[in-house]
Amino acid sequence: KWAVSCMKIQRWVFILLLILIIIGWKLFPNINFQREVTVMTDLKKMTVAASGKLRQVAYDILNEQTRLLSWQQGGKVPQEQFDSWLAEAEGLYSIGNIKVDEAFLAKAPKLKVIAQASVGYDNIDIAACSAHGIAVGNTPGVLVDAVADLAYGLILDSARSIALSLIHI
Repeated sequence: KWAVSCMKIQRWVFILLLILIIIGWKLFPNINFQREVTVMTDLKKMTVAASGKLRQVAYDILNEQTRLLSWQQGGKVPQEQFDSWLAEAEGLYSIGNIKVDEAFLAKAPKLKVIAQASVGYDNIDIAACSAHGIAVGNTPGVLVDAVADLAYGLILDSARSIALSLIHI
């Protein structure tokens, strides 16, 4: 059940990216666009850079729908490689392992959208992205059920000493 829930969460992350690309940046009316942003209906023409290794299901979906630039080997993407991807990327799939600030955006002149595969966006300078006309999306609320389940589990454990009972078995 847990693995199925994780796969559902991952699917929602990728759907978020695709929705942002397909529907366009009309979802963000308060962003002051400094340059003209056009909605791309042919996703195969869109170049998406991933900031880290993707799960296979995510890789398959994005690779099928876009021109995906992703480091699937172990370890971190070499900085020179990632910088060259940023130079041509129109979309960024961030797993939260990079800091998106003014210096980062200077390396990504074609960037139009960032999809953050996490609830938080502390690593992204929203003001800088807005100034560059870059839409940013994250996945708020995806962990609400999991956190509630864990909280209730801890309450039950505290009340009934379930974890301590394992010592006596």
